[in-house]
Amino acid sequence: MTPTWLPALAFALGAILAFEVPMLLFGRGLRVRWLRASFHLWVLVTGSLVFLLEAGLLLDWPRLWQGLGVASLTLGALVGYHLLVRFLLRRPAAPGAPPPAPKLVRDVVGWGIVLGAFMAGLALFGVTKLTALVVSSTVISAVLGLALQDVLKNLIAAMALQSERAFASGDWLLVDGRPARVVDMSWRITHLRDSEGHDLFEPNAALVTQRLVNLGAGDRPVGWSVRVDLPYAVPPQRAKAALLAAARGAPGVVEEPAPRAFLESYGDFSIHYRLRVWTREVHHLLRFADGVGSRVWYALQREGLAIPFPQRTVELHDMGREQPRRDEEERVRRLARLAGVELFAALAPEHRERLAAAARRLHYDDGERLVEEGEPGDSLVVIDRGRVRISKRAVDPGSGSGVLLATLGEGEFFGEMSLLTGEPRSATVVSLGGCEVLLLDREAVAPLLAADPAVAETLSRVLAERAAATAVRLESRRERAAEALPEGTDSGSLLRRIRSLFGLDRR
Repeated sequence: MTPTWLPALAFALGAILAFEVPMLLFGRGLRVRWLRASFHLWVLVTGSLVFLLEAGLLLDWPRLWQGLGVASLTLGALVGYHLLVRFLLRRPAAPGAPPPAPKLVRDVVGWGIVLGAFMAGLALFGVTKLTALVVSSTVISAVLGLALQDVLKNLIAAMALQSERAFASGDWLLVDGRPARVVDMSWRITHLRDSEGHDLFEPNAALVTQRLVNLGAGDRPVGWSVRVDLPYAVPPQRAKAALLAAARGAPGVVEEPAPRAFLESYGDFSIHYRLRVWTREVHHLLRFADGVGSRVWYALQREGLAIPFPQRTVELHDMGREQPRRDEEERVRRLARLAGVELFAALAPEHRERLAAAARRLHYDDGERLVEEGEPGDSLVVIDRGRVRISKRAVDPGSGSGVLLATLGEGEFFGEMSLLTGEPRSATVVSLGGCEVLLLDREAVAPLLAADPAVAETLSRVLAERAAATAVRLESRRERAAEALPEGTDSGSLLRRIRSLFGLDRR
């Protein structure tokens, strides 16, 4: 007669094979040894539990049945959760995307599920009553919570940091102003290593409460600001140009995004500028800042721009000598600039001397308008440094922004028609990259024409030539300006208008 336990054994072996065969067929990619061992142990425990049930031996061995039941439920929760995490939650939704849940969060949730399954098994298989289990777990939780509150704070902080993906291993952070690379994160601390090779072990709770700056791992450029003070006497456009020239050649600076220079504020003894540069060398941030700062110093020295600094050194200057020297340098520069202007090239040296003394030096920023088309004017402008763009409005507002007449550079001039004939401004002039100009108004030219009326003939001839050149530009673009060139722009008509405006006919 067949023993009564043989059918139960066969049924238990069938249950074991039902779980092991799919694992053998589909679980070859599962290389985690402890997880495979946990699965085999769960299958063995579950098979033993099935054998006791089928053989009717529960009442004979109650402790064994209870132990196997708790073990089966706990191991099942452990294996099931980790298989789900491995095949679903750890796989990113797209190539290159991070996994749906960080490792620390997965581990904490997994152990919570295993602990819950263990407590449920104790109550389900009659090891202890549910009420006693709840009371005892509450007391234990309260005691552990008070004793391990700092540990729990760090654990929760670690879960929050990883859930929000504030940083990853290999990223560089600014912690209290010091750059440090993230080496690893545990449930209690974050392991950092600074650029000097020092290992920092920062509690996770401390990282949550402070402001972190994540510079990345060098795969994307990050901006870095260098602040420089320059004297008030230096025009902002010149200062920015010098800073940008230094930044473009500095080691570690990327081309895109391009460096930018900003006037930040006005200080007590200098103007504060901020130079923003971009780099991928976040692992050598101090060396990068050193390279940029050094290049800025050398570039400013070559440009003759001194970096001011507060000091209490008393320097005595003989203003009786200093100011005349500066005035002489300015006079020589103005004379050289006016001598190269076609309008004044034929004048006697003493006449140019008077014009140079009457000229005013003005500074304009990038994009600033020097004159506006249609407004009244009584001055001529000579470009000493930089460039300007001259344009006229189009007839049809919808046809475009206007007609570009010319781009003028150093030594060129405009505004002669308004100065000598009293015509309104015939075009709009805009600074390109900042400029310095010499301005001559009607009061400065009137004594010159009164002293030598023949100068008016030279000026009328130059005006006629420039008016004809403007007409050719407009015709070549096949555009019509909002206002046609004034009638009577030949040399004779212009001469009569000049003599009338300056009252030369009455002399």
